[in-house]
Amino acid sequence: VSGGCIDEIKQRLGYRLELVQGEYPTEGRPGQTISVKIDLISKGFAAPFNPRSVWLLLRNTATNAIWKVELSDDPRSWLPGPQLHTIEHSFCLPLDMPTGNYEFLLHLADPAPALTNRPEYAIRLANQATWEASTGYNKLLHQISVNNTASSPACAGESCFLPAVLT
Repeated sequence: VSGGCIDEIKQRLGYRLELVQGEYPTEGRPGQTISVKIDLISKGFAAPFNPRSVWLLLRNTATNAIWKVELSDDPRSWLPGPQLHTIEHSFCLPLDMPTGNYEFLLHLADPAPALTNRPEYAIRLANQATWEASTGYNKLLHQISVNNTASSPACAGESCFLPAVLT
């Protein structure tokens, strides 16, 4: 306190993950592939200690229906420092996915079944205007139009979004 460092210590104690940038498609077609790249940085003094499930979500902006895919990334490896931690994957939009506009969300959930859908156990990104306190989701501030006219490669074994069943 007397050295004037307490505010920085309070802000950076533990982990502090921030969204730096993302590369997302603007449109996609059911049955075809989309690719996503998300860059995060850890500005805290530590990485997350407990295991976390990492989910990429697409939420229909008209119906709020959620489609999700689990990622293999492990936030415990996102060590503090200047290096970027990149989430980069290609996914299949399922053939039965309804057309419409969808927003991208990142859910860093507790993997315990009783806690996965409890927002107070999800990791909150440090960015302004990204956190949804009611869901525990982090908005990635981008939307995709799922339509029947987009041209992208056909799915070929990528992980596929599935409809979310929330309990």
